[in-house]
Amino acid sequence: MILWFAPAWAELPPPDYHTELANAAADQIAALARSADAPMKAAEDFASRWRRTMGQGTGPNEAKLDYELGLGWRLAGDDKKALAALDDAIRGDPTMVAARYDHGEVELNLGDLSAAKADFSQVVTLSPDGWPGHFRLADLAAREHDPDRFEHELTEALRCGFSFRDVAQDPAWQANFRDPALGPAMRRLITVYQGDDVMGLFGSPD
Repeated sequence: MILWFAPAWAELPPPDYHTELANAAADQIAALARSADAPMKAAEDFASRWRRTMGQGTGPNEAKLDYELGLGWRLAGDDKKALAALDDAIRGDPTMVAARYDHGEVELNLGDLSAAKADFSQVVTLSPDGWPGHFRLADLAAREHDPDRFEHELTEALRCGFSFRDVAQDPAWQANFRDPALGPAMRRLITVYQGDDVMGLFGSPD
């Protein structure tokens, strides 16, 4: 067993040192951004020091730092700084699904539905088996009162693991359930995919 395992282990590529350092730095930025006694400035200062030490590069490794800064600013309620950092993350790694998703959330919060739709459509392209992109596209369809697209995106979200339980207490989804155009689609999908117990969480459509 040892003789078999040793050659297999030797064939594994060594870890990329810069990637490991970037991962650790991203974790530290995330911790600073979420600390009650450490403002976002501490997270930005740490990122700046790291880049001065490691070099101001661009690419997937640096994108991790930008993403954590963007998420931190988003959670802190500063949409402008969040968008700027998430833009940098997306430029560094266009395939980073989390950065694209959070970018869409910020655009949604700002009321730019067109930009949010572009972001969430890209999330679906990058992660076709994930439900969040489809769910947000369904949400946008509801806001635009497009029942056909609403039902289509919800169906895709359900096939990817979404549960109506997660939004049963959300006033907006309670309103969708009672909406004359959107409600029938929701009730059909709940009946097919979730059952009477979930239907009961939304109450009567009347």
